[in-house]
Amino acid sequence: MGVWSVPWESVKKAEVFSQRMAEPWLAVVKEDEECEYFTADLEEIGGMFWEQDCLVGSDHLVDLLAERANEVQEDFDIRELVVEALTELLEQMERQPQLPAKLDAVNIVRKAVGMEALSHDRELRPYQVVALRLRDIIKEKQAPLTSYHLERNPADASEMHRKMLGIPEGLDGQTVYYVYFQMGDYEEEIDFSTVPQVKKAAYQRAGLLVVYFTVE
Repeated sequence: MGVWSVPWESVKKAEVFSQRMAEPWLAVVKEDEECEYFTADLEEIGGMFWEQDCLVGSDHLVDLLAERANEVQEDFDIRELVVEALTELLEQMERQPQLPAKLDAVNIVRKAVGMEALSHDRELRPYQVVALRLRDIIKEKQAPLTSYHLERNPADASEMHRKMLGIPEGLDGQTVYYVYFQMGDYEEEIDFSTVPQVKKAAYQRAGLLVVYFTVE
């Protein structure tokens, strides 16, 4: 899913986004007579939609807007679709063990789309605790860790999707968490046996280690 602009890049941008979400935000629907297809003109989204400085831009939002334009074939309020497009990104950010670097801006956006603000003193969830333990083991190994990112595969995910992600067999019906650790060109084996939740650890390529685990 391509994302080229998000409203939490700065507090100023987040505040502009919040103001736009407080009142109707219309897309002007136009018909392409040659192909009988309706498009949503989004120049009013805050800068040209395809530019980096637009308020929000992603492939997912483009698809949602195109689908709605052809469904209603008239101007419509895009706020509901903006919320849908941003919610997954914000939830993914919330799952990370570490808080976002631009927390103030993120919280302005979260409130604008109806989500609770993240707190500096939040209590970590069990899967976040495990992810931090994995990170600490890698640091103890003195591997050149530059970044890490936590993902979640739901219990009801299809078998094909689980295979695509490299999730170990025998975990059907379970929510599986996995962390991408970026470590330059490092590729030495790392022992995670002290973390019983770990089900598999494998390099996708030199320097990119993926660790899969479950929690009760």
